[in-house]
Amino acid sequence: MKLLNIKILLIMKILKYLLLFTIVIVFTNCNNKYSKEIAEIDKLITLTEELKVKSDNVDFNKINEQYSKYKKHLDLIKDYVNSDDSVMNKSVLEYALIRRPLKNLVKDEQRFKDELEHTLEQLKTLKADIKSGKLDSIKIVEYMDTEKRATLRFVSDYSIIIDEAIVHSVMFDSLYPQMDAKLKDLIEN
Repeated sequence: MKLLNIKILLIMKILKYLLLFTIVIVFTNCNNKYSKEIAEIDKLITLTEELKVKSDNVDFNKINEQYSKYKKHLDLIKDYVNSDDSVMNKSVLEYALIRRPLKNLVKDEQRFKDELEHTLEQLKTLKADIKSGKLDSIKIVEYMDTEKRATLRFVSDYSIIIDEAIVHSVMFDSLYPQMDAKLKDLIEN
């Protein structure tokens, strides 16, 4: 009888562990139901965080300063450059290419930074909502599509603006001294 009780207790323990194991497996499978979507969100979060690092490495003060100097030159160009001077006009046209990328970054710097933070927050919230089961499958598909398109468009647009501003900032560094010298020469003569 004692042996039978021990066997029953052993079987009960085994059944208890099997039940616990089954519950863990079922729970894990429920959580993995949307693992593809969660992985996609993780990729979007990584992409957005990489853009944030890229943005944090931009010297916005330098670009603001360059744009201010450019605007001062633009006023001088309007006042002193003769439209018949083809050599100077060529230099002015080349110099004018700098304006737009610098201006785009300068005027929208705060909006871009705010949107970057908002995008990260949206993605993390969506991920948490999916994991917690707050959304049904239809809403998940709908929100995933919306967030993916918005994130990819924003990351692409802002990345291009940053890249163009960096390139044109380097151009500014090489063209500014030349234009400054030409304008000083024009003003003095």
